[in-house]
Amino acid sequence: MIVTDDNPSAYCGATLINNRYILTAAHCIPDMMDTGIENFRIYLGTNYINSSGTDFLDLGIDTIISHPKFDFDTAEHDICLIKLSESVVFTSYINPICLRQTGCPFVDRRGYITGWGSFNLTEHTEDALKESEVVVVSNEICAKNYSSEDIPVTDNMLCAALPGEDPCKGDSGGPLIVKGSNNEDYTQIGIISHGEGCAVQDFPAIFTRVSSYINWIKDNTKDVFRSK
Repeated sequence: MIVTDDNPSAYCGATLINNRYILTAAHCIPDMMDTGIENFRIYLGTNYINSSGTDFLDLGIDTIISHPKFDFDTAEHDICLIKLSESVVFTSYINPICLRQTGCPFVDRRGYITGWGSFNLTEHTEDALKESEVVVVSNEICAKNYSSEDIPVTDNMLCAALPGEDPCKGDSGGPLIVKGSNNEDYTQIGIISHGEGCAVQDFPAIFTRVSSYINWIKDNTKDVFRSK
């Protein structure tokens, strides 16, 4: 997760995708740049913000790579890579997530969202990681529901929700994941992006569709691939 440095609290979620990069949402970045990236830290290997376990890592930020076509108004291309200040040694608690590389729509598939966000827009972020189960909704249904709010749902997005379960403040940038057939392997299919409030009926959460950006991710993390 991305945390503020002065008084550690969850700022945005993120996922480790290799030993040097994390994946998050581009809309998390403008405030970070205004404040200064030196005032943010990356926490890995913990379910708690206030942690000091043996597998806990507290890392700085080297470089931020937001998608060049990110549109803050429409949330199109809401994806960003952050290069860590140093390489990560994988452990049983710290491992990279697999990324979906095909355009499967995943409609009606059960998935999971994780984050330290608040339960509603007025509460503070949480100290412990939470997990919620959601179901992927078709883009057609999602777009129809959001048409009254003038919020576009494009092919580069996907939607998911269950009654009472939705990302909220502080969850942005975190993953939408699905389990493999063996219930042990996890694959990230979405990045928490935006929506209408928190768990508002008939308005699923909207995620950046990871499979739309696999080539962009590979192109911008070539330094890691070349080192292998």
